[in-house]
Order: sequence, then C-alpha cells, then structure tokens
Amino acid sequence: MFGGSIRFSTAALRSGEYPESSSYPAHLRNRGKVERRTTTLTQGDPAPGNTAATPAPVWCAVGSGVLARGLATAWPKARRHVVQIDRDLTPREVGGATIHVHPRKFSDRAALGAPFPADPHYDAKAWELCLAKHGPGRVLFWNVAPLASC
Repeated sequence: MFGGSIRFSTAALRSGEYPESSSYPAHLRNRGKVERRTTTLTQGDPAPGNTAATPAPVWCAVGSGVLARGLATAWPKARRHVVQIDRDLTPREVGGATIHVHPRKFSDRAALGAPFPADPHYDAKAWELCLAKHGPGRVLFWNVAPLASC
C-alpha cells in the first residue's frame, strides 16, 4: 500500500469560452476536458489484476464531495470509498462511493499519522479508516492536503 499526491490547477480546466463565474456546474462546463485529462492519467502500466482504466480501490477524505465526484468521473468502475469528516453527505454528493464516517470532529487530530505528508485533521483520518477497513491488496489513496505550514 502506498500514498501520494497529484496536484491539479483549476486554471488548466478553464477555457476562454467559459466565464470564470457561471451558473452551470463545473462538471457540466468542463466534462470533456476532465475526461481527456483523466484518460491521460489512467493510461500506463497498471498494477497486477487491474486495468489501466480501473485502479485498485480508491480511498479519499471528503468534505464537499467534489473530489469524490471527480474520481467517479475518472474511474466509474472502480470501488470508491470516501471518509466523511464532520459533515453529513449523501451517496449522490460523493458520486455513489461507499461512505465511511470518521468518529472524530474535524478540529480533532487523527490518532494515527500517515506515512506521507497529510493534514492531521483531514487526510490522516481517512488514512486511519482506509488502513482499518480496506482488506487485502493494493489501494489507491488520494491525498488532498499536505501538512499545513503554520
């Protein structure tokens, strides 16, 4: 099992044809661009037993659900798991992912640190539940926020 970070710039998904502020949700304005970018990400040498288009189970922390819906667009057939931190979410808000609820409030630190830079109030909590519940085999853990520098 391993963790890592992939950083995207939202500017890369913007286009001159769309205003910065619009009443249309981003997933409708940019769907084609997102699909082209996720196709690029999923091509390559897959782990044993997985195809390039469907990774191992995907885990991430979830706040608003935007990342979870993006991962559902990228990998609709993957088993996706989200860890809800101090906010109630519906399956629709997380793209149909399995929702796991972390018992601690957002303001509390995770009991276990992650083996990679992770926010102790957010991603480290998702890492805790991923370790506890994922079962055997590989996992793709999507780390959103590195340690905050204060």
